[in-house]
Amino acid sequence: MTPTKKTYHYLWDQLNAMKADFATEEISIRARLLSLESSLKELKRVISGLKAKANLVNDVVNLVIKAIIDNDLNIDQATMVLIDEATKAFTEALNDTAAGNEGHQGSSSDNN
Repeated sequence: MTPTKKTYHYLWDQLNAMKADFATEEISIRARLLSLESSLKELKRVISGLKAKANLVNDVVNLVIKAIIDNDLNIDQATMVLIDEATKAFTEALNDTAAGNEGHQGSSSDNN
């Protein structure tokens, strides 16, 4: 039994339809990958900022611990400014983290 012209055209149309479906799916996958890439870049940026804030807080904690160990609680103005900046950075980092957690619990959007 040889395929008829009708069968050949039907199969050709099916093949073209499948090609179109694959092309559409490929575009959709690429769009999702671009979105994920963008989200990952933003996440890296946020993590980098939080790490910098954590390092600042860590440095201040070490300064305060050293001052307590040395029994030298006469902290100079520059150190007080550093402590104040670290406290603000720490509070901001906590607020950023809390806001990020709230945003990711209900949806995938970023609320920062």
